[in-house]
Amino acid sequence: MSAHAPAETVVEAYRFVGDGRFPNSALPAIVYRQAVPTDADRVEALLRRNRWAPAWRASIGFYPFDHFHSTAHELVAIVAGEAHGRLGGPSAATVVLRAGDAVLIPAGVCHFGCYSSPDIATVGAYPAGAPAPDMRRGDPAEYAEAARNASLTPVPPCDPILGADGPLTRLWAPPC
Repeated sequence: MSAHAPAETVVEAYRFVGDGRFPNSALPAIVYRQAVPTDADRVEALLRRNRWAPAWRASIGFYPFDHFHSTAHELVAIVAGEAHGRLGGPSAATVVLRAGDAVLIPAGVCHFGCYSSPDIATVGAYPAGAPAPDMRRGDPAEYAEAARNASLTPVPPCDPILGADGPLTRLWAPPC
């Protein structure tokens, strides 16, 4: 697979506001439909070409509890099976991801695993050179610090899936 996704790739953007527990982000979560190979080695090679560091492989879609990372943006690619993930907090959007799909979750955006099929396989990545992600569970006492951390997390120079021309470079660009 080239650094570009297939022509049939559909990109969806989801925006969420903070709620006193989960800061969420001014940056949208980005879902890529049918954009990644269904082979973990090939997904990792694609991510490396686009300056994202593969960090883990797992047999779950998302952790089955509300959480977010205030210090890093996260990419989750589905290489097999199906995962249902809730983004944005307890009353926000549920997305269904299937093999070949991926989701880019901005720092601060809450995510929760509602369901993973028995054959689920995922690859996770963070921007190359980014600090290790923290794990936050939505403690209101940490909200101000977590929101500040998330807002200061740098926008990566390259979209993890589509490279320099990907939706990250358009949807996450600072306003002029």
